[in-house]
Amino acid sequence: MLIFVFSHYGERNKMEIDSLTIFVVSIIIVVLLVLRKVNIAISLGSGLLFFSLLAIRNPLEIGIVILYTMNKTTLITLSSLILAMFLADIYRVTGIAEKMVNGLKFFGKKFTGIFTPAIIGLLPMPGGAYISAVLAESIYKELNLSPEEKSFINYWFRHIWIPTWPLYQNVILASALLKMSTTDIFKMNWELTVSGLLGGAVILLLLGSYYKKSEIDKDNKDNKNIEKARLKNILHIWPLICIVILSLVFGILLPVSILISIFLYIAVYHPTKKHLYDALKYSFNLTIIVLVVETLIFGNMITFGGVTKELTAIFSSYAFLAVTTIPFIIGFATGTELTYVALAFPPLINIFNQSSLFIPVAFLSGYMGVMLSPSHSCLILTVQYYKAELPKVYRYLIPSVIVVFAVAVLLIYLLKL
Repeated sequence: MLIFVFSHYGERNKMEIDSLTIFVVSIIIVVLLVLRKVNIAISLGSGLLFFSLLAIRNPLEIGIVILYTMNKTTLITLSSLILAMFLADIYRVTGIAEKMVNGLKFFGKKFTGIFTPAIIGLLPMPGGAYISAVLAESIYKELNLSPEEKSFINYWFRHIWIPTWPLYQNVILASALLKMSTTDIFKMNWELTVSGLLGGAVILLLLGSYYKKSEIDKDNKDNKNIEKARLKNILHIWPLICIVILSLVFGILLPVSILISIFLYIAVYHPTKKHLYDALKYSFNLTIIVLVVETLIFGNMITFGGVTKELTAIFSSYAFLAVTTIPFIIGFATGTELTYVALAFPPLINIFNQSSLFIPVAFLSGYMGVMLSPSHSCLILTVQYYKAELPKVYRYLIPSVIVVFAVAVLLIYLLKL
């Protein structure tokens, strides 16, 4: 990809060439720092500083870009992220998330095995796969799954919401960068989540023994009473449904929708002051807040520096290659959902304008790159918890990514053309 970009430099003027060169180097700096386990906000800040000082140069212009970024969109983005993280953590610390997952057992062990990580995935939090791994362990033991099957199921289905769910940080950030509502992103990307669910299920069917496992329970009065209690526990998902209805159906601003759900949650479940304090402390994550602001500033710096125009000129005849390769490489290299949106989307804005179909394809490519990344914290935590062999887990991951990419691209072009 980089060789392809550099091969076109001779056709551009010096100013544009310098900006694009500086941008490429700044991305390399960010990726290398992330791989060396440097805090992601510090890593992106270093790349931003490098690009700004060398590509923009004029301190006054740099200041103008920063001030331009401090707008309503930034405020909505930050408030959405903080409130989403607060709700996710209040679910966890009050034990309601665990009750909600236990309710899934009403539908049987195999269903629960897949949808336990999926339900926990609705509550985006760092290392969330570890929480779902703990909650699903008893079910996986009863189904007698191998460590690799456990790891794949927990890791894969925990992340099927990455391209669509409005509480995910990358979706909220993309909403700001693309100047689209999270509702529009959901409508644009729903095929990706469906493909992720189907792809994982198909690979389990072809390569695993998951569907062959027996789940016989004794049918007695006690079990029936337990099942009724489990069914009631499923209703604890209502705050998340409330957000969907308010934001996706009625078009209410996402932070307002989340805030309403939080107030209702507090009124119904009466969390303690300690629960509220812990969730508040968790939600004001300085790294995430700084990272979001840096990303929005970086996006405007890239546009101001002429990088988007240069990339558009280079890839005008290779747009599909650009929206698949760039997000995939960044997602694979960094292993974080937020980073592929933060680094890949701003320079691709003009290419996205050529066709709305390129946006879901870019989401898909970054999503698949992240899922294959050996540096993804959720993959590392899951494999360690289940004591699985990572190469054997990739026996499930690689074909799943191939199936999902093929199915998703097919659905995108069949349903949206």
